Amino acid sequence: MHVRRHPLQEGRRSAWGTSAATPSGYRGWNFATGATTPNVLYALAARRHMEKYGTTSEHLAEIAVAQRKWAAGNPLAQFRDPITVADHHASPWIAEPLHRLDCCLVSNGAIAVVVTSAERAADLPQPPVHVWGYGEGHRPRRLARDSTWGLETGAVSSGRIALERAGIGLGDVDVVELYDCYTYTVLVSLEDYGFCAKGEGGDFVSGGALAPGGRLAVNTGGGQLSSYYMWGYTPLSEAIIQLRGAGGDRQAPRSDVALVSGNGGILEYHSTMVLGRSEKQ
Repeated sequence: MHVRRHPLQEGRRSAWGTSAATPSGYRGWNFATGATTPNVLYALAARRHMEKYGTTSEHLAEIAVAQRKWAAGNPLAQFRDPITVADHHASPWIAEPLHRLDCCLVSNGAIAVVVTSAERAADLPQPPVHVWGYGEGHRPRRLARDSTWGLETGAVSSGRIALERAGIGLGDVDVVELYDCYTYTVLVSLEDYGFCAKGEGGDFVSGGALAPGGRLAVNTGGGQLSSYYMWGYTPLSEAIIQLRGAGGDRQAPRSDVALVSGNGGILEYHSTMVLGRSEKQ
């Protein structure tokens, strides 16, 4: 499997495109209100979480700061200079309550992942990483009646399925590599996987909990907020690097089992994979 992205071109701005067609019915509210880009829609999701649970911009800033600390040890990261909560707050608004430092990068690059049998992998130059479990989960669309959009994601079901297939619990996970298109996505995913109770994500990520030396090693390469944005291959590739013990200055102290997440469709689709350094027993 491989992915290659070239969204940056000299003399041209990078931007999300939107369709010229205006949907009919209630879905037309997106166009009527200007909610037509991921930035605005994720801002709405983050705001709903804030209103429901008291999540703050300081909580989101903690995530951005922690991941930048991890990125400092990643020679391929686009941004490695330290940032503070004050730097986060001073960065321009993109779509309130999201600042620029709440949003993922735009990157050119390529990643390749070779998938083969355990028997064949044993003869290859690089140490193999084994798939222990996987799962998918979906949530009602944002305009569906009684939708939990913004409050809960498909990580609830996809994480449960993946862990059951792997035959482990959250306490067995050493490294967590999350699809971090926004800081808010990290927070809500941690809640939905069960690392903390629903609504307590803000407190859970505070105090450097996700930074090097914290209680949970999350997005150890800097994630898509600080390293590079290569879709779901950013967290997947970093998990493989960690389980091989090839993280260098950013190597997590324990790295035998990794949980990897993917997210798409503005929180409507979610995937989870559990990887192990050794073959599943």
